[in-house]
Amino acid sequence: MRRAHTLMELLVVLSLLTLAAGVVAPRFISGWDSAQLNAAASAVRNDFAFAKARAASTGLRHQVLVDSNTGELLVQPFRPEEQTQAAASQVVSSVPVLQDVVSGRVKVMQWRVEPFGYTDSSTTTATDTSVLTFYPEGRSDNALLVLESAGGQQRGVQVDGYTGEVRELNAQEIQDWQGRPAGGH
Repeated sequence: MRRAHTLMELLVVLSLLTLAAGVVAPRFISGWDSAQLNAAASAVRNDFAFAKARAASTGLRHQVLVDSNTGELLVQPFRPEEQTQAAASQVVSSVPVLQDVVSGRVKVMQWRVEPFGYTDSSTTTATDTSVLTFYPEGRSDNALLVLESAGGQQRGVQVDGYTGEVRELNAQEIQDWQGRPAGGH
């Protein structure tokens, strides 16, 4: 004859399962946040690399626009001859060749672009722009995009203006980049 479990035995097992879930859940959530952050950083790096390759293959400048509030990223060709003199500092609206959105649980914490050839380190914000331009010869503006997960982890994506190299940054490299004056390479 088989005996049934007592209420006390069931409560002990349920308590142990709850305790185990309490220990494992934060690690699972942290791992999930980390995975989403890594995926978002890789996607942004790939989008920047796409813009660079597209500029080289078409012979046209390509711009990357990032909306820090929505996490939307657009890549579009840029034809300076289509701009009027009055709107020389404005972005010409054209059909994007790539439209992407950073994951909902990952936020754009910083988007900093220093125009190509900018070397004056006396001011930081006066020349910063929100548009990153890739040139057909492989160069670009200097740029830093910092992403942050819901858990506070950060990853960065840097574009080197002289080489056009796109690479991911760790936390220490992000701090180093943020601490340097504008135009300092």
